Amino acid sequence: MKRYLLLVMISLICLITNAQENIQNDILRSIVERVHYLNDYISFIADKSNSIETRLYYKKEVLNMFIGKGYPYEEDGIHKDGVKIMISSINNTNTHTKLVRQYFNGLVNLTYGEVLIECSQSTDMKVDDIQKIDDEHFVCFCYYYQAFRGQNNGKTIYKDITRKKIKCYVERQETEDGFEYSVLFGDLYAVETK
Repeated sequence: MKRYLLLVMISLICLITNAQENIQNDILRSIVERVHYLNDYISFIADKSNSIETRLYYKKEVLNMFIGKGYPYEEDGIHKDGVKIMISSINNTNTHTKLVRQYFNGLVNLTYGEVLIECSQSTDMKVDDIQKIDDEHFVCFCYYYQAFRGQNNGKTIYKDITRKKIKCYVERQETEDGFEYSVLFGDLYAVETK
């Protein structure tokens, strides 16, 4: 009897561990997908070959990817003016911070003739320290690289690669096919620029 109970307990522990790994893999997959969408939207906003209407449309759409849609929100009882983004440059050792809605306005108005923005491959992204808030809510950070190149008449004027860290708020939602993980972004940090 003791042996049977021990086997049942071991089986339950394995099932729970496997379920937790599946949840973490699903969260990771959802975050990586959303970071790529975020980068695509940022690229569309900065791309001068797109019409101004298209760029403004994507600016509005990208704000929907952020908690509070980039506007004031409350977190852990603390009022915040909106999601912030840290900006860095290889030309300036000081970083500065802007609200994301202001940053996206700046992207629309960049003075380069052409802007290319690329995100690291999924295999180069790292999701760190997934914390369970409750059965449906999780929070973590995602690290990735973003390459930026500004050109005029086909000549590169400025380029950098920045390691980014973005806060991710994940909500598990039940669907007909099982569970789905919805991701909203929080503050975005520049960890290193080279």
